[in-house]
Amino acid sequence: MKRGAALLPGLLCLLVLLVAVSARASPVETGVGLLQAKGCLSCHTLDGSASAGPTLNGVVEAKGAEYVRRAILVPNADIAEGYSAGMMPAVPVSEAELEALVLALAVPTSGAEPAEGGSILAVAVCGFLFVFLHLFLSSGWVRPRLVSALGETRFQWLYTTQAIVMLSLTWYAWDLAPFVELWRPAPWTRWVPNIGMPFVCILIWAGYTTESPTIAGKEEALSNERVATGVLRITRHPANMGFILWGLLHLFANGDLATVLLILSFVGLGVLGTWHIERRRLARHGNAWLAYAKETSVVPFAAILRGDQHLAVGEMGWKPIAGGLALWLVLLLTHHHEWFAGKSPMPFF
Repeated sequence: MKRGAALLPGLLCLLVLLVAVSARASPVETGVGLLQAKGCLSCHTLDGSASAGPTLNGVVEAKGAEYVRRAILVPNADIAEGYSAGMMPAVPVSEAELEALVLALAVPTSGAEPAEGGSILAVAVCGFLFVFLHLFLSSGWVRPRLVSALGETRFQWLYTTQAIVMLSLTWYAWDLAPFVELWRPAPWTRWVPNIGMPFVCILIWAGYTTESPTIAGKEEALSNERVATGVLRITRHPANMGFILWGLLHLFANGDLATVLLILSFVGLGVLGTWHIERRRLARHGNAWLAYAKETSVVPFAAILRGDQHLAVGEMGWKPIAGGLALWLVLLLTHHHEWFAGKSPMPFF
């Protein structure tokens, strides 16, 4: 019995190894996964439909395997008609990955077919509701009644839940939407969000971790002797400004209608949300809010440039900066960006 028990771990390891070997993906399946992981399907389609780049449907049969290999390794070696040099970045792949990609593209049924049922209208409607419900539920007429009926904690749960649901629906509608090109971004535009996103991530992280009178339930901060400290010297709406800047920076690198609508929903929420908070705080706090608004700014660095504030990075502490930079690095160096955006954030692959 003891001998059998001693053999049990080894048998379990053998079973796991056998299952792993039997479940190992074929080269074609690996290639299909690489088409998504490497960001190929963010610009190319597999069904012959229009997109930012030429379709990959039947490319091996029409052009040959060697052409496909060269196009992946040296994108500017052969430029498809109607496209310009520099549009496709070089994709770093191993020899095995290159062969898997070629095999996947050689199989007519390889790769997932585009999802059916998507529309530009769905993106627009979901984006509108995403913004509208934020403003409606937090309005001076609706919020007090819901808080009275549900309590503050349950209201916050309701508010957060609807935000997550509507964001998910908007993203899902965007993922299903057809590609409609408005303009074709130049290759250099992919650098724009990469340059600005470290600052954006710090703003968003600091916005949710800093004691600020613009945050729901934190209005008592107006009574503090020193309200405008740290990131609030830069802008009194750090999180909202972060979302607005995120959208504006990404507009440079995206020229299709569905993505523009998705981005504008975030920008719209940031702009209208900021306006909404400003009106509510002024109505409730009057002169105290006016005094705070006079020494700060909505637009980042505006109060510093006009001489009402000075930059004090030390007041922010290391946590908001470290947290924001960590968020940026996670999005930049892992596959999270590819998972929810369909493409790598890196300008060069």
